[in-house]
Amino acid sequence: NSFNGFFNVPTQTYVNNTNEPIQIRTSIITTTSFGCIDSTIRFITVNPTGKPSFEVSSDTVSIDSAFIDFTNTSTPDGNFNYRWSFGDGSDTLVNSKIGLTHLYDSIGVFTVKLFSISTTGCIDSIIKIVVVKPILPIAAFNPIGGDTLRGCKPFRIQVQNNSRFASNFEWSFGNGVTYDVRNPPAVTYFDAGTYSITLIAKNSLGNDTLIRRDVVVVDEEPAASFSFSPPVITLPNDVVRFQNLSIGATQYLWIFGDGSTSTEVNPEYIYKDTGSFSVTLIAISEAGCRDTLQIRNAVKAENNGRIQVPNAFTPFSSTNVNDVFLPVMDGAASFRMQIFNRWGEIIFESNDAKTGWDGRHRGKNCTPDLYTYVIGVSFSDGSSKTLKGGVYLIK
Repeated sequence: NSFNGFFNVPTQTYVNNTNEPIQIRTSIITTTSFGCIDSTIRFITVNPTGKPSFEVSSDTVSIDSAFIDFTNTSTPDGNFNYRWSFGDGSDTLVNSKIGLTHLYDSIGVFTVKLFSISTTGCIDSIIKIVVVKPILPIAAFNPIGGDTLRGCKPFRIQVQNNSRFASNFEWSFGNGVTYDVRNPPAVTYFDAGTYSITLIAKNSLGNDTLIRRDVVVVDEEPAASFSFSPPVITLPNDVVRFQNLSIGATQYLWIFGDGSTSTEVNPEYIYKDTGSFSVTLIAISEAGCRDTLQIRNAVKAENNGRIQVPNAFTPFSSTNVNDVFLPVMDGAASFRMQIFNRWGEIIFESNDAKTGWDGRHRGKNCTPDLYTYVIGVSFSDGSSKTLKGGVYLIK
């Protein structure tokens, strides 16, 4: 090419169709108006630029089978990198012309772009369009924790939405609670009963409904209640009697506050240490639901030494009242009682604080008379007493 002056300099486009850089020899020859000539030679490096192209197995697919195969047909072969952009946010960079398979998980029109990148940074690209069509939705969900959920009220559950090809959802949990989100928050059942869950999955083509019947079972809680007597006891022998008033329970756990427990329905308990004790009852239903009642400082256990000795008894009456001679005691740790007749003979002896004299000697009824007793007792508070006196046996 030739031209006059410094303006309207022509342009020249060089194309490298190989996969390696090439050198282009260029020169400029200048001639003056007097016929003087000079020239300069320059070499221009033209780097290779790939020509990207690709084929698709199908440019229109349904969402239920949205696997598309992409075949790289770019030229020339050689040392090129390729970046695939599938139009759904997924990009893949590879260093060869390998084919790829891509799964689309949503419907829509997607622009797929292939970039050819040389080792010297030259880039070219090509695009194609693929379409993913919707199909009817498929409703599916699972309760988290099992196929059937069972618990005590208030009972809290969650579900996992496994629906496919749906964009909108309607949930109904059978207890008046509804949601229109993909994955609803936890739902609490406050009333006992059996509940079904319904899910309607929707998209632009229609709806699908799934009902899981009787999937939630909510059991009634028992009501723990009890009474007891007496609230104040004297160690070591006083007994506390507990009356179970619970409703709807089949098992019980009593916690007496001193480390001891019982599973009896109506236990009786003897405390061994002084102090105030909180009593707890856990009532358990057949379904395993529980209710707990605790009465704080319910029982007070004391060390009190007290003894009262009657002065007469009627062992052979038909009323069965006052028919055994035995002192009334609180806090007795040890006990010994001896009965003497008027001649000083021992006719009865007991070392048991619960065993008294029934008015007999060697199996025979003793005659009405005044008899002498000697009673020695040690109390749990460390004190002791020895009592002597007379008791009338009255017929």
